[in-house]
Amino acid sequence: MNRYTFAIGFLLITIMSIPVARGETASNATAIRSNTIKLTPFTLVSLAYQGHYRSQGIRGYSGLFADSSDGRISAKKLVQAAVNAGELPAETLNDRGFINAVDANLDALEIPNKQ
Repeated sequence: MNRYTFAIGFLLITIMSIPVARGETASNATAIRSNTIKLTPFTLVSLAYQGHYRSQGIRGYSGLFADSSDGRISAKKLVQAAVNAGELPAETLNDRGFINAVDANLDALEIPNKQ
């Protein structure tokens, strides 16, 4: 009987301590994650389209369409604007894959045909 009482007590203590340990780990992960904003290339171009980077000289809406089609805005310049705004880490400027993806999203911008 004594062995069963010890085993059940040990099992209950173990089960009750697991959520506490997981809660501490989850709160630490949340704190770290909240300090870093992760923008995808699509989100970056979408924000630029909505005029989010207007204060940095990047026009929104039809201005972004025009600037993208005539080469006045580049993927590198758009990434630099997000870095300056604190929305991307500075090392993103050296990430060719990210910049190429932003460039592809800029190329996908088209003014809809009015018929």
